Order: sequence, then structure tokens, then C-alpha cells
Amino acid sequence: MQRNLCSQINTCSVPAFFLIMGKKWAFPIFCRLNPEKEYAFEELIKLLNRRVHRASLSQFLQKLTDLNIISKQNRKYKLTEKGIPIQTACLDVAKAVLCQKECTLMNKAR
Repeated sequence: MQRNLCSQINTCSVPAFFLIMGKKWAFPIFCRLNPEKEYAFEELIKLLNRRVHRASLSQFLQKLTDLNIISKQNRKYKLTEKGIPIQTACLDVAKAVLCQKECTLMNKAR
């Protein structure tokens, strides 16, 4: 059964992707990327609306590039064809989590 999964966590992109998304700021910035737009590094920092170490953001972007989720050309980052459906799935999960939280809050208010 383990052969159907990854024998080591870094041998397939799904576990690697979830490890990358472990930073508090990683998921929000990934979800805010517009698939139609290219972003300079400074634009990505502004997208965060919070302080993040430049080195951490750079490592995050490099890992997403290594997984072919984003591409970097001429110092601009953009979601790839592989990255767009991954982002869509992440947004769907985020919406489901928010809906669950809202339902919980509404039930507590009753």
C-alpha cells in the first residue's frame, strides 16, 4: 500500500506542496495570485500585507517553481497550467473551511 503513496515524503509533489504551505503567510499569498497576472518579487511582498523575511519568500517561490506550480521568467512569477487547478482546489478548501466556521458560529449564536 505504501508504494501507491510516496515511499519518502519528498518524492512526490503533493506532500511537498503541503509542507511548503505550512507557513502562516504561504497559503494566503498562493490564494491571492491572479492566474492572468505576472508578479515581481516586490509585488508579492505587498500582496502579503505583513512582514515576511525576503529569504523565506524567496525559498517559498523557489520550491513552488521546483514543483512547476509557478514559473519565473524575466524576474516575474506566474501560476503555471499545473498551478491553476491546484490554486482552485485550495480556494475551494478555504471556502469550505470558512463555511464550516460560519455554521459553527451561527449554531452557537442560537
